[in-house]
Amino acid sequence: MKKTIIALLVISGMIFAQRFGASVGTGTFAGYDDYSPKHLTGHFYLPLNDKFSFDFSVGIGGANFDSEGDYDPSSTHDDYENSVKVRGANLEAGFLYTYKTGSVFEPFAGLGLGIYSYSRDEDNEENNFESEASYTGLGQFITFGLDMKISEKFTAFVQFKKLGLSYINVNDERDYGNDNNDVEESYDYLAAPGVDDLGISAGVKFSF
Repeated sequence: MKKTIIALLVISGMIFAQRFGASVGTGTFAGYDDYSPKHLTGHFYLPLNDKFSFDFSVGIGGANFDSEGDYDPSSTHDDYENSVKVRGANLEAGFLYTYKTGSVFEPFAGLGLGIYSYSRDEDNEENNFESEASYTGLGQFITFGLDMKISEKFTAFVQFKKLGLSYINVNDERDYGNDNNDVEESYDYLAAPGVDDLGISAGVKFSF
């Protein structure tokens, strides 16, 4: 049922949108404050009047994080290597207000909600465990940015996004090798915004 609703939202956004866009950037979903996945996002804009518009976006993201270290500070070589792989997707919908300046540059701001789903695979040699975790949830956000008109149909933009409260479900499985202390956890929590979850993206919009 949930997948059907999401599919209908995506199809409706594509059909009724009068403006399309694409952007690339970075950003975090609460629960990933230590990692900043790179995102590729498609935007579908439905103008409500000359200043307000509805923005529906679909994005995918991912990143790899690797680190090395020594068990013995006097060692001349690295003793272990840790790696984290993050993959995910998001659906977001919000209302945007654009301040019409009559010039090439026009600032905008908005509010919205997002559905986020990410997986994290971690191989931690330092602490001798492997972890497979999934994070799904709903998040609030505020956004602001600047449009720069290139031509009658094309507009470049830079956009910032700041997350608010997020309701998150976590499923985490950890394998501690031969210690027979494997752990499976599943829990929900409310996450407050952090200082590292300001996302930034840049892209282009196209109008019919």
